Amino acid sequence: MSDVSHFINGQRAEGTSGRWGDVFNPATGERARRVALGGAAEVDRAVKAAATAFPAWAATPPLSRAESCSNSANCWNAMAMRLPG
Repeated sequence: MSDVSHFINGQRAEGTSGRWGDVFNPATGERARRVALGGAAEVDRAVKAAATAFPAWAATPPLSRAESCSNSANCWNAMAMRLPG
């Protein structure tokens, strides 16, 4: 079983809440992994990182932003295809 931490400002980030949530495989009911549950500190860090990144993102040409979004969607779709059911 693996743990999934936060991803903030382009890096894995351990949570400060100390709380975790279990993720279960719906096909088997077995616990597949744990995810870190964020608190106010993680939200603050993520919002600050997003605010810092926004000017560069806004200056990126629309076609490049669209390609980036499309690539992200393709990755998510590929991962979704591996899910049971």
